[in-house]
Amino acid sequence: MSYEVHLTRAELPWESAERPIDLSEWLAFAGARADLTVNGRIGWADGTEIPVYEYRSAGGDPVSLTWDDGAVAVKGLADEDGARELLPLAAALGANLVGDDGEHYTADGVVWPD
Repeated sequence: MSYEVHLTRAELPWESAERPIDLSEWLAFAGARADLTVNGRIGWADGTEIPVYEYRSAGGDPVSLTWDDGAVAVKGLADEDGARELLPLAAALGANLVGDDGEHYTADGVVWPD
């Protein structure tokens, strides 16, 4: 099973539009990081294309990061430890690392919503 999490400044991924990571900010941030490389592009209905970035986990697994509507979707994580590897990336972006069920990934473990 693969984990999907989101880099978001909101408390929950579906609230990302309220505290968005702008596309231009994400592209500048990701483009300046040595640990992220472009690995393809994703097209939108309006003809716009944006890069999909790849991060290599400590175990060598590829993880994809794609900007989407004010947040960054992270796909391909093998487990919670893999998710926590991205905490420095989230911190540098001023974002939370949040799963689809509202769980927050922290250095101390996973915090589930009440």
